[in-house]
Amino acid sequence: MKKEYNWTLHTDAWNWILMQIDSFSKSNPSISTFEAVLNSRTGTRLIDFTDHLVMEETQELIEMLKRFGYSYQKDGKAWVHSGAFLPAIITVPSPGEIIGLAIKVDDVGEFLETWNLDLPIEGSMCSRLRRCKISTTGNVAFWVIERRSTQFFEPVVEDRGFLEMYFNFLQYWENRPRFQEDKRKQLEELFDIVGDPIRFLGTDITTYLFFEAERRYWLSRNTFAQHYKSLADSIGVGLANHDHHTFRSSRQYFHYLIGFFDILGFKCRERFYYPEAGWGSQVMENPNTGITLFLDVDLKPEELEIDFIDTPLDEMESFGIIDLWCGLHGDSLTGPGLHHLALRTGVEPFNARLAKHNIPVMIPFNRLPFLWQAFSHGERWKITKEQVRELLKRNLITGEKANMFIQNGVAGSHIEMLQRQDGYKGFKQEEILPIS
Repeated sequence: MKKEYNWTLHTDAWNWILMQIDSFSKSNPSISTFEAVLNSRTGTRLIDFTDHLVMEETQELIEMLKRFGYSYQKDGKAWVHSGAFLPAIITVPSPGEIIGLAIKVDDVGEFLETWNLDLPIEGSMCSRLRRCKISTTGNVAFWVIERRSTQFFEPVVEDRGFLEMYFNFLQYWENRPRFQEDKRKQLEELFDIVGDPIRFLGTDITTYLFFEAERRYWLSRNTFAQHYKSLADSIGVGLANHDHHTFRSSRQYFHYLIGFFDILGFKCRERFYYPEAGWGSQVMENPNTGITLFLDVDLKPEELEIDFIDTPLDEMESFGIIDLWCGLHGDSLTGPGLHHLALRTGVEPFNARLAKHNIPVMIPFNRLPFLWQAFSHGERWKITKEQVRELLKRNLITGEKANMFIQNGVAGSHIEMLQRQDGYKGFKQEEILPIS
């Protein structure tokens, strides 16, 4: 595996960040109140929503950030850590400057409305970054921000033309055709159409809008996700704690899936292969949008090193797990959308909140001290005779299986609960073969 994808633990940096967050929370009642409600209402942690910290600049702090692996981003004027799940650090002259903590939410206006606050918002509606200072106690401030495809930290004011195009293209992504009979033609049209929003809004905003629409579509087809979203919306945070989005693809269209996200600015990271199950995942990341992808596909061992964009995969004689899901529901990109959305949470509190609202959780598939992962029970989607007809014709499923699918439905999508510790940015690496 390539060195840059050999994710490591950053325990000292993680513990230092938690200590700073705790200090700010104790100094500013608005932060401590929000943290308590966040945990009790949703079971998520303040660190899971923390976008950045503002600290007094000292030589000691700068040297420590360098030791932790932070590097200074001149354009954004902040210290960032590309190799770990850690918030950015903005430094200000000391003493006397305002310091504090900024959390990320889906919509600042909705946050203020939820908390019954009438405060000025910096930045225009739907801009790349909006910000609101909730309170200042002493010299410790509490900010709420919303990001749309930028790693900078200053509010942005967009013109009216931007806003018009923004909603036009969001509406297009929300209403884009799905489940068409000719998948190849549908994919080729998608490649052609994506050029328009990129040309007018840029790649990063186009990417943001695409995934905003995908999350909305996923929510419309997953009742457990709707229940969780209602909890998150009750305190105005939304799904800003998303960790990764997972799409599934049949083998013959996988190179289209990779190619589409390549156009949207994603770069391939590590690749995983599950030899006993016969399928794998390509991880992709777009650092400007803060979005990470898991792209699932059935694989053969001899295909582990190929370039997926340039090398189409042929059909396998036997049906694998991913091809079966796609055969029943359709490929994620052209049909049913996300297989699951992973949310960063605390383990026990989150499970308790889900159980309280009758959202069942499956046995965790990963219990590492620095990475815990589990699914909600799958949302069962109805299966029709038409959906199994082609699979029966090709002898890929039995008549008994087909009847069972039609009678009981088949799990289509999940929520994934994921707890990160020690700044770990990667994924499970035991019992699977990571390759690059």
